[in-house]
Amino acid sequence: MRTSPRSRSIWLWQLSLAAVIVILTLAIVVLAPEQLAAPTTAAGIALILVFTVMALILPWDRIGRATIAVLPLADILAIGLIAYGDDLRFGFLWVFPLAWLASHFPLRWLVVALGLVAAIVVADAVTHNPSAASTLRFLVVLLSLTFISITIHNSARRSRAFTRLLRRQTDRLESTLERVRAQERRVNQVLNGLDSAIARVDNEGRLLGINDAYVALYGMDVRDATRPSTSVEYDARGGTALREADRPVARAARGELFSDERLWLFDAEGRWHVLSASTRELVHGPAEPETTLLVIRDVTEAVEAEAARRTLATTVTHELANPLTAIVGYTDLLLERTCPSAVATASS
Repeated sequence: MRTSPRSRSIWLWQLSLAAVIVILTLAIVVLAPEQLAAPTTAAGIALILVFTVMALILPWDRIGRATIAVLPLADILAIGLIAYGDDLRFGFLWVFPLAWLASHFPLRWLVVALGLVAAIVVADAVTHNPSAASTLRFLVVLLSLTFISITIHNSARRSRAFTRLLRRQTDRLESTLERVRAQERRVNQVLNGLDSAIARVDNEGRLLGINDAYVALYGMDVRDATRPSTSVEYDARGGTALREADRPVARAARGELFSDERLWLFDAEGRWHVLSASTRELVHGPAEPETTLLVIRDVTEAVEAEAARRTLATTVTHELANPLTAIVGYTDLLLERTCPSAVATASS
């Protein structure tokens, strides 16, 4: 079962105080065992341990924030019992619950905690041989704890404000990124709906973006556009394969601008394609690489249709020329038989 951040934070603060108390208790047992004879010291240590067990077993996710603040206040009372009547030598342990309250609770809870510490200090000063030296020592302890608590509270408040600012900026960035992704998806859908093969080429010859028509025409690997294509470009049908530097991608990488340049492509299925290649310069930002748009159209059907039209025109012209020649010849013969003088005159 996963614990919530609130529970982990409470455990961390309370276990840190408990660990210090256990270490101090062991030191007292070794160095000054008579200190444990004081009932207030033993009671304070026992209360800290009881509060620690409670912190580990209580369901803090279902407990209100105001109720949680009772735990560090109870620690302040327990530490007051440990330090009571001992010139507040253990009074600096109050820094643990005060830092807890200063880090995670509003200022009013910190004021209540400091008031509780002040009440314990005054009670100890009044009941145990008050003197100028002890009063001054109590005052130094109280002022030091107050300064430390206020400093921690201000730092925690600035940290929370900075965290909220970062969270808002993160939300804005995520929203902007989502809009950019949506726009990119729409652009890709438009490009993939075109019959022309389109590629964006940088000045190093890398394909930064290709559409589905380019993938299908050149037999590209969609998962890795850097792998060579399965199609080969030629200068003519059955001619010579183009050199690397003369291929449209290489020319686009050099920033060359050309329009409707013809080349032949032999694909992996053994078919020839007539291609029309053009380039367009793309606008780029200061932090973006220079890129060129390469547009390739498969004009095989248009070229074949034009060739078929020429063949048809030639055939029709030839077929029409033969019967006309025969008709003209027979007409001349008929004219010679019926009107020789007319034929002679026409001939002259």
